[in-house]
Amino acid sequence: MFLQNLVNGILIGGMYGLAACGLSLIFGVMNIVNFAHGEFLMLAMYITYFATTYLGIDPLLSILISIPIMVLFGLFIERVLIARIINSSNMAQIFLTVGLGMVLTNLALVTIGGNYLSTTVAYASESFKLGNLMFAKANVLTFVITIATFGLVSLLLRYTLIGKAIRSVSQDRNTAQLMGVNTKVLYSVAFGLGMVMVAISGSLLSIMYPVSPTIGSHFVVLCFVVVVLGGMGSLPGALIGGMIVGVFEAMCGYYVSIGWKDAVPFLILIILLIVRPQGIFGDRT
Repeated sequence: MFLQNLVNGILIGGMYGLAACGLSLIFGVMNIVNFAHGEFLMLAMYITYFATTYLGIDPLLSILISIPIMVLFGLFIERVLIARIINSSNMAQIFLTVGLGMVLTNLALVTIGGNYLSTTVAYASESFKLGNLMFAKANVLTFVITIATFGLVSLLLRYTLIGKAIRSVSQDRNTAQLMGVNTKVLYSVAFGLGMVMVAISGSLLSIMYPVSPTIGSHFVVLCFVVVVLGGMGSLPGALIGGMIVGVFEAMCGYYVSIGWKDAVPFLILIILLIVRPQGIFGDRT
């Protein structure tokens, strides 16, 4: 069962990592910690739920609907709110993003209600056997999409002009400006790219988790743990950090108690802040 739980944890953890990649990218480029990230995921999950329930679209195909909606919403938020506090104090950024998250949560409560809504698909309960291991079909599909998305984003950041500009801003904003990089445009591009990953991961998460207005608070904590574990601003770190958290959750749920599963991210965060606060791929600078 150890190997089975290891595999299950990696598959689920990959999805956690993708959910955290958007948060890590935005921090790396804009130097803003977005405390409304969980609520953004919540919105993407609702889009998937309504597309599946009322339009009959598969959750995986609903990604094509979720991406443009979330990108447009994200660009609006970035231009109207985030851009105004980009050079403000950390406290101002925290108050703004926390307040934004609370507004989104309460809007969802008022307009949709507080019930948990599940996105139902046939393959969510299907599995297949490979050797001595059982694989949930939904877990495998979401993991493949996660790796494909991460690979495409990595290629974009490494080999395209816009990607190189994003990386230059994340490494040294002032030098990038001196070299003629339009940071205002780059911030919007980075935020939009982060929202693409939010849209995809929200659609994938909706297959595994029921959505409610308050689920964002759970995912924002999980994403912060993953980002801190991997190293703030590191996309590979976020992906690997997500897998580590997923494995620890699976092992704890099986060998200790399922009741301790939700406490795992907090325990990892406490230990990490004591042992290696900069994360796996981070540095002390």
